[in-house]
Amino acid sequence: AYTNGIGTTECIMDVLSFIDNKSSILIFLDLEKAFELASPAAILHTLVQKGIKGHLLAWIKGYMLNRQARVRFQGHLSRFHNFENGTPQGGILSPFLFNLLMENLLYLPFRTATHGAIYADDICIATRGPHRHASAQHALNLIAQKCTELGLKINPAKTTAMTIKSNAPARPLSVQGRNIQWTNKATYLGVIIDSKLTFQAQLDYLRAKTKARLAPLRKMSSLQQGSHENALKMFYTATVRSHVDYASPVFVNLNQTQKASLEVIQNDAMRTILGAPMWTRICNLQMETDMPPLSSRIETRNTILAAKMIMSARLSTTKTKVQHNLQIHADLPIPKTYTGYLSLQIKATGMKNTLLSLQSDLSHTIYTPAAPWEDPPMQFFATKLPTSKNLCSQEVMLQAAEAAIQAVECPNSITFFTDGSVDPDSGRCGSAIYSEEHRNCWRISDKSSTLQTELVAIKQALELSCDSERSTVIIHT
Repeated sequence: AYTNGIGTTECIMDVLSFIDNKSSILIFLDLEKAFELASPAAILHTLVQKGIKGHLLAWIKGYMLNRQARVRFQGHLSRFHNFENGTPQGGILSPFLFNLLMENLLYLPFRTATHGAIYADDICIATRGPHRHASAQHALNLIAQKCTELGLKINPAKTTAMTIKSNAPARPLSVQGRNIQWTNKATYLGVIIDSKLTFQAQLDYLRAKTKARLAPLRKMSSLQQGSHENALKMFYTATVRSHVDYASPVFVNLNQTQKASLEVIQNDAMRTILGAPMWTRICNLQMETDMPPLSSRIETRNTILAAKMIMSARLSTTKTKVQHNLQIHADLPIPKTYTGYLSLQIKATGMKNTLLSLQSDLSHTIYTPAAPWEDPPMQFFATKLPTSKNLCSQEVMLQAAEAAIQAVECPNSITFFTDGSVDPDSGRCGSAIYSEEHRNCWRISDKSSTLQTELVAIKQALELSCDSERSTVIIHT
């Protein structure tokens, strides 16, 4: 958690990729007041193990220890209260320090076929194989012992366990001397996982929640309110479709009945946005609103998530299994597992070869990050126009461009001019760069955003500049 490029959806996808529709046990651990009870001594010990020492270690120690606070209520102040545990609330270092503490749980010596997923204070332990029950109990024992050392407290009453694709064993799991309750479904990071992996409970919850949010949409579209179509569509995408987007990793293998019930959500919204009668054809609604079916959007969303995990330098179960499944010969069947169905979705979007060609997004070999106290290796300048770009004349735009070029001219530099554009009618997109030595243009994926086309052009300019012997690179975009 609190790490750039890693979110809850990646964590959910990794857990489902590990169990992969096979007989497994999932344990959802609940920690009581994890942020408030975290031991400063354990955090400092973790920092020492990672090589932090001297003044920096002493500064962090002073940052965490001897903290006081008091409450103001109706003009009166309480006495100061000392905080012996926990990380400072709202501190910029607090999430990082808490992550270091929770990392101790992730790298415990679990048995084989055991996977631990931790996002902030949400902990999920997955085990599979013929000895999954013994492996799960072993993992619980290790975590309980380590939590005691770290000052964390497990709440056995709210900790639950679930068997996947099998019946619950007669012998219960236990933590800290108390049995854990078996359940048929559990909520993990905002999605409901059921023991049969049908995700019908998540679908029912989603339909109930979105139904309540479609009521304001109907109110906004009434004759009295008269909201514009664009405003109605924005409301739908922000408050309704966003919930479907978040749950897309668990909707990898919905049956036709479930897909049809999911599409009802968007079909009702499109009729409301356009004020169309019930007999209007769905394909016409989708064309007028420029919204593809939710099943197609789920396929696209999952493909994007898979591409993101493949390009990440972090090792993950999803990354390994998806790459393996995509390399299976076309004449051979893909296994009917979670990652197998995910690979089929990637093939359906036509992105198989693209994802197989992706590599981890690592820094360039010649790049050395600047120290925090040094000046940044690049500078950004923005030319302010006297009015909106659409209202500026050609002469005003030309003067602004010439002023921007003259402002950053310097000797021994290579200058690139980059641009990206999107055809509003056809949706075709392209990027281009121009310099004294290079004149290139590229067609990129249709329906890309203007920002994406601009970034492609800037990326190409930076890659070409790596081969240049000049010390300074100037990019006008």
